[in-house]
Amino acid sequence: MKKKKALSLNGIRFTLLFLLMALMTFSYHPAIIDVSRAADQSSGTVLSNLVLVSFLALSLLCLSFSSLKIRFIGNYLYLLLLVIIVAIAVYAIFSNKIIFNTTRDIIMSFLAIMIGWRLKFNENRVVAVLFVYSIFVIFNGLMQVLTNVGGFVVVEQYVTDAKNSLGAMLGTAIVAMIIVWRNAEKHLSQWAAIVFALFGLIIILTIRARGALLAAMVVGLIVFFNSTKRKNGVLVVAIVTCLILVLFPIMPDFIYNYVYDSLFSGSQEYDVSSGRLRVYRYAIDTLIQGNNIWLGNIRLNFERDPWIHNYALLQLYRYGILFSLPLLALFLYLLFYMVKKTIKTKNQLIECGFPLVLVLLVISFFEPTFPYSPGTATLFNYILLGSSLNINY
Repeated sequence: MKKKKALSLNGIRFTLLFLLMALMTFSYHPAIIDVSRAADQSSGTVLSNLVLVSFLALSLLCLSFSSLKIRFIGNYLYLLLLVIIVAIAVYAIFSNKIIFNTTRDIIMSFLAIMIGWRLKFNENRVVAVLFVYSIFVIFNGLMQVLTNVGGFVVVEQYVTDAKNSLGAMLGTAIVAMIIVWRNAEKHLSQWAAIVFALFGLIIILTIRARGALLAAMVVGLIVFFNSTKRKNGVLVVAIVTCLILVLFPIMPDFIYNYVYDSLFSGSQEYDVSSGRLRVYRYAIDTLIQGNNIWLGNIRLNFERDPWIHNYALLQLYRYGILFSLPLLALFLYLLFYMVKKTIKTKNQLIECGFPLVLVLLVISFFEPTFPYSPGTATLFNYILLGSSLNINY
C-alpha cells in the first residue's frame, strides 16, 4: 500500500511538472502575449498566476529537508539567508526595495532545486522531459517567428516578444538536445535530437538572441568534448575545421548572409554589443568616483535606469561592494560549481542540470536578470539541477 501511495504521489508530481513546463513555455506564445497586452498586464502574462500556483503546489509536494545534507545546497541556503538579511537592511536603512526582486528570484530558484531533488528521475524520464520541454520551446519560438517576424528572415529591428528570455529557453533546448544526441541509447532519439537542435539554432539566429547563441555554443562544445574520447574529439575538430575552410568559398550566399545579418545587422553593424560596452564603461566610471564603490547608487532606489546588461556589474553598480557582496558571492559560487561539474560530469544525461544552469550563467554576462529570472525561462534548469545533485550525491 505504501509503495502504491508513493508511486501515486510521484505521478502527481510529474503531472504538475509537465503542466508547469507547458505554462512556462506557452507564456511566450504570441497569442498569449497579445491577450496579456489587451488585458493591460503590466508584467508577465495572463498565465503568470497559473505558473506561480503550479510552481508553489509542486514545491509543497516536494518539500524535504534531506537535501540540506548536500554541501552545495547547504551553502546555497546559507548564502541565500545572507542575501535576505542584507535585503532587509537595505530597505530599512535606505528605503530601497529593489533588492527584494532579486531576493525573490533566488528563493524561487532554491525552491526549484528542492523540487528536482524529490522528483525520481531516471534516464528515460530525463530524455522525455528534455524532449517535451524542447518541443514546447521550439514550437512557441516558431510561432513567434511566423507571427512577428513574418518567416525565417532576419530583420534589422527587433520584433520578437521577450526576445532575450525566449532566447535563453532556446539555448537551453539546444544544449539539452546535444546532451540527448551524445548520450541517448536509441538511435531514433539521437536523430530527433539533432533535428530539434538545428530547428532551435535557426530560430535563435532569426530572433537574434546573440547572448543565448553564444551560451549554447560554449556549453554545447563542452558537452560534446566531454562525451567524446580525446583523440576522437581532436579528429572531429580537425575534420570540421578543414570542411569549413574548404566549403567557405562556395558556401551559398543565403547561409552566410543569414548568419551575418543575425549577428551584425541593424545597430550591431556599428556596435556588436548593442551599446552594452558603453553602459559598462559608464557603470565602472560611476563606481570609481568618490565612495560609490562601497555603496554604489543604493540611495537612488532606481529600478531600470540604467539597465546594465550584466548581472554581476548591475548588482555592484546598484549596491556597491558592501551590500552586493552576498549576491556576488552566491553568483560566483554557482558559476564555479557549475563549470566544475559540467567539465567533470560522468553521466551527462542523468546529470544534465549542471550544463543547463551553466547556460543561464553564461547568458548573465549579457543580461541583467539572469541567471535567476524570469522564472518562466530559468526554473526548469534549476529543477533539473536539483535532480542532478541528488543523483550525483
